[in-house]
Amino acid sequence: MFINRKESEIAMKVCSDGWTETWSNFVCQSLGFTETKTTNFRPSENSTESFGGYLKLKDYSTLNSSMSLTGYLEPALTSCETVEIKCSSKHCKILFCICVILH
Repeated sequence: MFINRKESEIAMKVCSDGWTETWSNFVCQSLGFTETKTTNFRPSENSTESFGGYLKLKDYSTLNSSMSLTGYLEPALTSCETVEIKCSSKHCKILFCICVILH
């Protein structure tokens, strides 16, 4: 999953440390979807992609739906396994669902 930090407009990957299905549901619902279709963790890779590093959940983060996801994140000091989420809506037929892949 990439997060664009508004102050710098740099895309950063999100580490899977401490990530649960609850966090995935929070992200999908924040984007207007009704559910998480899948949550996967991708191994750290040496890539030529241009991105600004990694973010991780702050230690002891407790979900509070009045905050945005970026309020729960802080810079990670090292590369890490990252989160990939697919979101979907329960209200559509399978052939017409639009899934968002965040990675």
